[in-house]
Amino acid sequence: MFCVYGVSQTKCRKAAVKKVGALKGKLAPQNAEEREAQIAVVQAQIFKSSKPSSISGELAMPSSVNDFIIQAKKLPGEFRSLCGMRRRPVLDKKGNPILTKAKRQRYEWVPLEENFNPDIHI
Repeated sequence: MFCVYGVSQTKCRKAAVKKVGALKGKLAPQNAEEREAQIAVVQAQIFKSSKPSSISGELAMPSSVNDFIIQAKKLPGEFRSLCGMRRRPVLDKKGNPILTKAKRQRYEWVPLEENFNPDIHI
């Protein structure tokens, strides 16, 4: 499975709305214009300082990752730090898979290599 990691303005706006909505007393905005202004300022701060997270759902093919990134770059200023990621099993030092408490295999997200071949990495 594959996905695209990055920072999106949409996720940052949701976080900013939540943060501004939690303000109380004198810090809280008094009207809608003040509220939107505070949200814009907080959103810009969050966008600048956020770490990349998953912005796409799980994708089936590595070519889908490239297509998503190409489409995302057509929206200037909407995304930052776009990077393709793939899921791989977590292994211990001996190369054995690490299992969860429910006896399922654990996975981690790692950067997608340019020359990735899914037939080799199964």
